[in-house]
Amino acid sequence: MANIIENSNQQMVVLSIESKLLQQKIILISSEITEESVTEYQSQLMYLMSLCNKPDDIITLYINTPGGSVYDGLGLLDLINYAKKQNIIIRTVNIGKACSMGALLLMSGTKGYRESLLNSSVMIHEISSGGYGKIQDLEENFKETQRLQNIINSIISENSSEELIKLCSKKDLWLNTNEALKYNIIDKIL
Repeated sequence: MANIIENSNQQMVVLSIESKLLQQKIILISSEITEESVTEYQSQLMYLMSLCNKPDDIITLYINTPGGSVYDGLGLLDLINYAKKQNIIIRTVNIGKACSMGALLLMSGTKGYRESLLNSSVMIHEISSGGYGKIQDLEENFKETQRLQNIINSIISENSSEELIKLCSKKDLWLNTNEALKYNIIDKIL
């Protein structure tokens, strides 16, 4: 990432753009959801949560991701929900694409604070299991895939609608910003 040079009390300070965004309580989720990227996002979110000292402080998550790991994404979602229970407003903004787990992150922001830029896209689908091996292993993988899909369906139902679950169970469901607004994935188009 690029750096910013600031003049402060006769001194020049070099900050990364990421550090400057954190000062403004902004996290940019701009890569695939992996164990490594989520560890970084969780660290940033925990740091910002520690700075929130009054009710209704706002942390903004700008989202532009192709999605990724369900397990890692759910870990980040749990932390987002924990922050919301601490009366911290989690503002989510789609700034390009919010696919798969990215769509779940977008819709899990604080209601009234879920937004999207005009030409952004959302894609939601059922999870893939990718299982292989002996029959017993495949059966266990299938059970785990069903368990995860039930969790995802619960998140969609809680934050959007049952209708959306039906639509995305058939195929990859691509939505433009107006459709995302219609299905209650976002609350506002910027």
